[in-house]
Amino acid sequence: MTISRLIIRTGTRTALALIALISTGTLALGQQVDEDIEPWRLVRVFIEQTGSPREKVDREAFRARLAGELAERDLEAEIAGTWRRYVDVRIDTVVPLPPTVVTREPSEVDAAPRSDTLERVAVLATTYIDGNYDNSSFFLEHDSIWRITHLRSFPTDRQRVAITDRASAIDTTLENFMLSVRNEFVLLESDRDLARRFNEMILDDARGLARHLARSSAWNELLLGPLDAESIDPWFALDDSITSSESLIHSLNHNALDRLFRAGVTRIVRVQEGILFEIGRLEESSAGYLFGDTTQSLPTMAPDHYFSLSPLPSGWWLYRRSGLPGPRTGEGVALIDLRKMLEPAAVRDPEPEESVKEGLLIEKE
Repeated sequence: MTISRLIIRTGTRTALALIALISTGTLALGQQVDEDIEPWRLVRVFIEQTGSPREKVDREAFRARLAGELAERDLEAEIAGTWRRYVDVRIDTVVPLPPTVVTREPSEVDAAPRSDTLERVAVLATTYIDGNYDNSSFFLEHDSIWRITHLRSFPTDRQRVAITDRASAIDTTLENFMLSVRNEFVLLESDRDLARRFNEMILDDARGLARHLARSSAWNELLLGPLDAESIDPWFALDDSITSSESLIHSLNHNALDRLFRAGVTRIVRVQEGILFEIGRLEESSAGYLFGDTTQSLPTMAPDHYFSLSPLPSGWWLYRRSGLPGPRTGEGVALIDLRKMLEPAAVRDPEPEESVKEGLLIEKE
């Protein structure tokens, strides 16, 4: 390695800067950032430099800017190559989060324990390359400097590969081949595409169903599937022995439920924050659309909860979250499979009794 000196003159001030040149002529990127760098700029450096596949990057120089679960990560083995080289980065939004209070142990400077309040934010970023958009959420806290504590995305790179592998293994001779492929690949869409899907294919039907379901406590979770509304038994809903949950399900717009499923919604979940229209679930993570309950405040973004929330029209939110949603406790059935509850009619319309037949004949005569 050779070292050359570059004299930089700015007005009357002269500074010496050492530039390390690799024998091949490649510049070694030092990963240096200003002490007072803004959170969104720090995220951009992390994506474009630390997380790039470039070999000549001094990633360890960035470690001082990492905390929490990222502090001990192997930057070369686990972070390098997370994003492709020359990826375009767009910072979508910076969300202020409630501060956190930490207790400092006694030290030579402070004889007694002391409490400090740390500022916190979430930075939502979109990366783009070769026609593909990916979304990531970064959580940062400010002590003396800004540090990145958590990184979240869904689906992860490993899950994306698994989705692609499963989709390629689907039997193309099956009748529902295209529907199966669609259900797998909806999760791969970016926030921008999912927002467009919501506005064009989901909002109208979901809005009416959400208002209907919000008025009832007779359910907790609905598992959707293809429904033929014309074949559903119309007499079942008139049975005096049916439960409140069964009565609710038969009162819903079945055509709307079928359209929602074909638009990508796989289940509807009643939670503390409102109603989730889920488009996909893998392992312990999920994504979809949240209809906010006006009696509850929206959840605070957190790495192990809703790590991404983007506003949509009419009181809806696009969400991505870690951890499966916990349904609200109540009288409703824990899980209702609509495909099983809304079974096609098994018999033809019942024959009228003999006395009714006679009355009909007399009236006809």
